[in-house]
Amino acid sequence: MINRVVAVEYVRRMQGGSQAHLLRCSDGEYYVVKFQNNPQGTRILANELMAAVLAARLGLPIPESAIVDVTEILIQRTGDLTIQIGRGNVSCSPGLCFGSRLPSEAGPYGIRVPIAIQNFLPDCPPHKIINNAEFVRMLVFDKWTCNSDCRQVMFTCARGAQDYTVTMIDNGFCFNGIEWTFPNLPKGGLSPRPSAYETVRGIDSFEKWIQVLEDDAGIQLLDHLADEIPPEWYQCDRKALHRLLDDLNRRRHHVRALLYTSRSEFPQCFPNWVYKHPINYNPIARSQPLRANATSA
Repeated sequence: MINRVVAVEYVRRMQGGSQAHLLRCSDGEYYVVKFQNNPQGTRILANELMAAVLAARLGLPIPESAIVDVTEILIQRTGDLTIQIGRGNVSCSPGLCFGSRLPSEAGPYGIRVPIAIQNFLPDCPPHKIINNAEFVRMLVFDKWTCNSDCRQVMFTCARGAQDYTVTMIDNGFCFNGIEWTFPNLPKGGLSPRPSAYETVRGIDSFEKWIQVLEDDAGIQLLDHLADEIPPEWYQCDRKALHRLLDDLNRRRHHVRALLYTSRSEFPQCFPNWVYKHPINYNPIARSQPLRANATSA
């Protein structure tokens, strides 16, 4: 079951194309909240929740997610809860929103406070990132779900620690964003970090995770997923949602070919992959490029 909370306090505006806002919620935690009238489209919320559920079932390092109820009273009392449209602003839509929880720790008087995060560590060697190997697993997921964005992450460091932990964030452009289609996008889902895939020696480096998708467990991942999504996040178009899930189920068996295409098109991302052209290799034809000017949040 997806956690459901109520927004109780406004904190600040976040960066990124979805124009999310940071809110404190009824469980005492802080959530990056995306609204139904965000400029990227209502389906972005559905994408975020579907990706969060699937990634969590696969044990990937993603933030805890919640359906956040933002009341009209809170919006009316908070002048900064707005979405910029062109040269003007409109109020954020009240109702059910998607929330991605920020890592937090106990603060004064038992109140939870967010811990420091960074979105980019240009000089951090891979051995300083405790779970750097998760980039490999996440690429299998991003290829499966057709993430048309580059892989967005955040790095956290516990108080007094020297090593970082990577968390995978911002999955709104899985399923090719609001299009809900599955073109082959060789650059989609790739991380710009030079060290992200340095442990990859070939397709065998992904094989364990591909097998998880291809066997019966892959089908079970999709069980009851449609029931988790608020209907207003996909315009109550149940047929479109089930069509998406059917396509996603079939795509489980194409991930290997998609990874080969990414390596062929962007070998610099896989510096240690010894490439051998596979027998009977027939990758899906590309139909459109990666979305330009990728943004986070």
